[in-house]
This record gives sequence, C-alpha cells and structure tokens, in this order.
Amino acid sequence: MAELPGQAAAEAIKLSLEYAPAPPFSVDTPGEAPPTVLAVVRARSAAMRAEREKLKKRSVSSLSENANNCRGLRGDLTMDSKALASRLR
Repeated sequence: MAELPGQAAAEAIKLSLEYAPAPPFSVDTPGEAPPTVLAVVRARSAAMRAEREKLKKRSVSSLSENANNCRGLRGDLTMDSKALASRLR
C-alpha cells in the first residue's frame, strides 16, 4: 500500500483500520499447518475446486468450438460464389 500513495497515506489507512495483527498462531502456508488443519481446509475447498474444474472444462470446450466455427467461416470466405451457393442449399 505504501508504494502507491506513499508511506504517510498508508500509515493513515492502517491507523484508521486499527490494523495491528498479533496472531496467536503462525500458520501462514500449508507447510506450516498441522495435518489435521490442512485436511479440514482441503475438504472445505474441495467443492470449490471441483466447480472451478467444471467451469474450466466448459470454457475450453466453448473456445475450441468457436475456433472450429471460425475455421469453417474462413473456408467459406475463400470459396467462389458458385461453390458457396451450392454449400448453402
């Protein structure tokens, strides 16, 4: 925060938020977490991960389909008018 508006602005924001963390636990990364805590967090986030995977697959499928449609269009644009007319019948 201090990099954009400057240190004084960052200090004012921090003071207004009364942000003075003193966490009782030091579990900031999965490597620091006890296995039981890590298992709980992973179980809770499993549904979100599964939903993201479904969305990713749907997006990739849609992009692939659109790319294939564009390839077909490009072929139509290079055809002569008779070939295009017979293809549209």
